[in-house]
Amino acid sequence: MTPDPATEIDILAVVVHCGPPKYAGRGPNKCREITVTDNQKKRLLLTLWEDFSEVEGTIIQKKIEPKMNDDERYPVILRRSIGISTYDGLSLQTRFNSTIQIHPAYP
Repeated sequence: MTPDPATEIDILAVVVHCGPPKYAGRGPNKCREITVTDNQKKRLLLTLWEDFSEVEGTIIQKKIEPKMNDDERYPVILRRSIGISTYDGLSLQTRFNSTIQIHPAYP
């Protein structure tokens, strides 16, 4: 991936870690950082901003908590229109037009 502020990508990944919600910057910008891995086991940081942090972030956090059945512990997510950032290396972030599907019904 080449970091370009205008670039948006779609990605299918597995969530391996979900951080707590926090505030970033000087304003009331709420975010949550999650770590995802692709089919080649490459890990990337994905920042969920504002409503994504609250809604999808909370769902992902509940799914990733330790359970009896570890097969369900690491949710698969499909993200569309995700931005590429160079913050702390190469990372991904939600944008206003992003969508996130948790355990999508695709083969």
